[in-house]
Order: sequence, then C-alpha cells, then structure tokens
Amino acid sequence: MSSQQAQKVTEYHGHPNYFKVYIALVVLLFVSLGTDLIHMRGLALTILWATALVKAWLVAQNFMHLKYEPWVMKLIPISGVLCLIVFYLSVFPDAQLVQLNHELKLLPWK
Repeated sequence: MSSQQAQKVTEYHGHPNYFKVYIALVVLLFVSLGTDLIHMRGLALTILWATALVKAWLVAQNFMHLKYEPWVMKLIPISGVLCLIVFYLSVFPDAQLVQLNHELKLLPWK
C-alpha cells in the first residue's frame, strides 16, 4: 500500500454537529407547518417545496456524510433533486389552476 492510499484510509473528517442539524430540521418543520396559515396557495407550495429540499440537503450532507465525499459521488443525489425540480415545475400549474371541490361526487358510481 502506498503512502497516499494509507493516508486516505486513515483520514478522519470528524462528525458534524448533529444537535445543530436537528434544531435546523425542527425549525424547518415548524416553517412547513406554518404554511397552513398562508392563504396564498402558490406561496405556500413554494415554501413547502423549498423547506423539503433544504431538509433533504441537510440530511444528505450531514447524516449521509456527503459533504466529505468527492464531487462525483454528489452527482447521484443532485440528479434526484433535479428530477424533483422537474416534477415540481410540471405539477405546480395543476396545483394552482385546478380547484378541488370536495362536495362534488367525482366517482360515477356514488
């Protein structure tokens, strides 16, 4: 084993401050819950998606230790996030334009 390989094996990056990450996740949870008080649907959905992405990023960076990985390994979760953004942009107009009326009977057999 060369000295470079030995150095990579023994390299220790430490642990993130899990308590700070936990507090950030709890705060973001309450921000998500607070969107129920916002009566503008588009703003509420944008805040919900943004907090979901930030929470996912915090978990991936700290609990999955992706911030210590090389950039190539980060491409895998980034591609998933890009797929979520494409999904969001394709679903957002329907969430804005289609009003669901729960009093309507949508099923023909009822």
